[in-house]
Amino acid sequence: MIESTKAGLQLATAVQNQPKKTSEATNNEVSTSPAPLSSVKKPSADVSPQAQSMDSLQQELKRIPDVDMAKVNEIRTLLASGNYEVDLDGLAASIRGAHSRD
Repeated sequence: MIESTKAGLQLATAVQNQPKKTSEATNNEVSTSPAPLSSVKKPSADVSPQAQSMDSLQQELKRIPDVDMAKVNEIRTLLASGNYEVDLDGLAASIRGAHSRD
């Protein structure tokens, strides 16, 4: 424990004894901060037809709801009336198929 304290003290002393940067040295250094977004120029290259197609598909996917509420309401009505039937053979086949892919 004493050794780590001595090492920390030596490191702190070494950092304190480093020469201070002058304003001239600071001005000559390269900035590592990112440029503001307003100064970033967008490429003027043409967009490929594949990229345009992908963009239109992404926009279309954003318009589609995550949940098919018509199907949810249909199943909800069948459950409430007691008429919802489960195809147990089909369900078992789906479960087997999902686990056999691993």
